[in-house]
Amino acid sequence: MNCYAVTDVAEDNITATCLESTEMHKIFTEAPMAGRYFEDLVQVDGRARFLLSPELNTTYPDDEVFGDKWLKQGDP
Repeated sequence: MNCYAVTDVAEDNITATCLESTEMHKIFTEAPMAGRYFEDLVQVDGRARFLLSPELNTTYPDDEVFGDKWLKQGDP
């Protein structure tokens, strides 16, 4: 039986981090539910971000623009 806790997190408590490719692989192998929320990874000049699933992209439409800006320019 799988039990999952649902917790809301304030945006102020979310920060960007850099992960090695092995750590990113570990996320998807050890937490298969991650595939429900993210569908791909984009890397630019040593920075990377997960792309939201279509459902979450509809819920958070500004994430795509913010994420692309962060990849290209660094922290806003």
